[in-house]
Formats: sequence, C-alpha cells, structure tokens
Amino acid sequence: MSTPIVRRYTEADREGFGRVRSMTYRGGAPIGEEENLLRPDCLGYVVELEGRIVGALTALKMTCNIDGTHLPCAGVAAVGVVPEARRLGVGSALMTESLRLFREDGFVFASLYPFRETYYSRFGYVTCGGRVRVTMPTTRFPRSKVDLPVRMLSGSEYEQVRACFDKFCDRYNGSSRRSPEVWADTDPYYVVGDPIEGFIQIKLGGDFWSPLNTADLVWTTERSYYALLDVLHGLAINRSEASWYEPTDGPYLQVLDQGVRTQVERLLMYRTLDIEKALSAKKPTAKGSVILDVHDPILPEISGRWAVEFSPDQVSVLRSNTGGYLIDQRRLTQALLGQPAFATLHDDGFLPHFPPLEALLPGRRVYCPDFY
Repeated sequence: MSTPIVRRYTEADREGFGRVRSMTYRGGAPIGEEENLLRPDCLGYVVELEGRIVGALTALKMTCNIDGTHLPCAGVAAVGVVPEARRLGVGSALMTESLRLFREDGFVFASLYPFRETYYSRFGYVTCGGRVRVTMPTTRFPRSKVDLPVRMLSGSEYEQVRACFDKFCDRYNGSSRRSPEVWADTDPYYVVGDPIEGFIQIKLGGDFWSPLNTADLVWTTERSYYALLDVLHGLAINRSEASWYEPTDGPYLQVLDQGVRTQVERLLMYRTLDIEKALSAKKPTAKGSVILDVHDPILPEISGRWAVEFSPDQVSVLRSNTGGYLIDQRRLTQALLGQPAFATLHDDGFLPHFPPLEALLPGRRVYCPDFY
C-alpha cells in the first residue's frame, strides 16, 4: 500500500472532502451541492491514498492570546477518515503532517477539542486551563441589588457586544478574537450596562421542563456578573434550572449553594508550532536569560536549543549551540499559556526547579469561550 499524502484542500477535492465529512459526521447522508464545506475563516487539509481522498480536517483561522498578544492559531475541527481507510495510519499521517502545513500557513499555535485526549497527545497536544459547566436550579439563584440597565439585542447586532467580549477575553490566555463568521448567530443577546459591561447569549428553545442553556456568559465587572445572573434567573423562571460555562476559577465559586452542580468538561488542548513567536509574546516578571532545549519528536522544526534573553519589556529568541534546560514541547506549551504555570508544574513534580523560567513563564489563567 502506498504512503498517505497530506496536503492542502483544493476545489478539485470537494467530492472526496465531502464524503469524509458525510461518513464521519452525518451517518452517510450526502453533502448538498449548494453546501459550503469551508467558511471564509477556515482552511482545509486532506489525506490522499492511492489517488483517493480518505481523510480530512478543517482549521479555523483563530487566535491564541498570549499575555495580551493574539497570535494566529489553527482551530482544528472536523477530523475524519472514511471507514474503509481506518486503522491504516491515515489519521496519524493527517495529524502529524498537518502540523508542518499549519506552520507554513503562519499559525503559531494549534488547538482542538479532543474526542480522546490520549490520542491527540500523541501529536503533541496538551490540555491547558479548564472550563466548568455550572447548572443552577431556579430556586437557588442569588438575590442581588444590582441596578444596571438591561436590553435585548438580536444576533445580528453582535458589533455592539464585541468590545465587551474582547475585554473579557483579554484576561485569559488561550482566548480567541472572533471572526464575523463565528459571530454570525441568530440567538439573541441580553446585555447589561450602558456602555455594555456584560452579556449573555441565550438559546431560547425547549419547553418548561428542560434546562435553559446559555451560549455565552461574559462579564467585565463584579456588578455585571450579578446583573447577568438576575437576567438569567428571569429568563429561566419557568424552567427547572439554567446552565452556563465559566473558567475553573470563575466567580461561580462565590454563588455556590445546595443543589448547584458543577462539572469540569469540554477541555481545550493546545500545541505550539512556532517557539520563537510564542516566547516573544510573553511578558516576563523580571530580567534574565535561559537556554531551552526543546524536545519535540513530532515537529523537528521546533526541536533543539533556543537562547532566550528577556525582560518585562522584551523577549529575544535565537537558536543556540549550547545545551540548556531540557523541556518537552507539551510542558512548554502549558507553561507558555500559564495554566498550569511553570511553578505549578515544578511543584507537582513534572519539571525540575529553575528560577529563571518562573520569571519568563509566569502563571496566567487560560480560558476560551468558543466551541468548534
């Protein structure tokens, strides 16, 4: 059998690309001729085996916030292999070779929601940060005395909430600037404050006995958080409960009560593709220097020794011939994003102690509100 060839999608691949998606995600239901398989904010990659497209994935043109700088990030989605080509190494070839193509296409990071974390970790992806689903019975919502104006916006009026969303996301590494295609949602927004300090986007479907689920809960101040819970309580008054997502250290910890359920779920995995650009975006807490000896057997382009000179104002990264601190790419990715921080990885016994790296890679919360 020939070796799988991984390459970028072209329009000539539409039929094969569509079949991969159909057989993987639609139970064999055909893809309509009018259907747009790739949005303008997406790139496609395919696997060709013996002249046929047998696997594919989509990469959304996202960003990954690193200490206030948003770097290009490939949001990997719709990974699939047709049934007859599974267990032949097609998926592994796709996940491995796509990393090189991502780098060539200018991405500094890649991220994905895994079906199985252990599978994607084989290709250098690692879990960073976390997400908590909070499910609150309507009888347990806190009573607040926050008095902020509330109004409803249609989904097409997303420009009015964009600044609030960006301010929220800038607090967290790993967050992404949304493209117009991501914002294009018909579900309404309920906003609080003027100017807007927070908003929720609600999916209003379902009956009185089903939970009320939010698409977004975004706040920038303490009072806007409590005001949004008031709004959510009102929207859920005829429901048994309502749910939303927050970071693992979010303010839900202040409103927990008997009967409120929390579950850590839908964790995002990240992978570094460009060491120089990723490290250059960091905001160290002190001045120093270090040589990193990065181990990455999947992507040799970023393996090797990197001399890093840093201060709170600037980080300089160059190749080095001198040995230094040995670190696996996955641990470095976690420390780059900041949750777990380098100091935490050391305290947990996963990395040797090295004070300069605590200054270069300080801890920062990691959260991305987007699902894809």
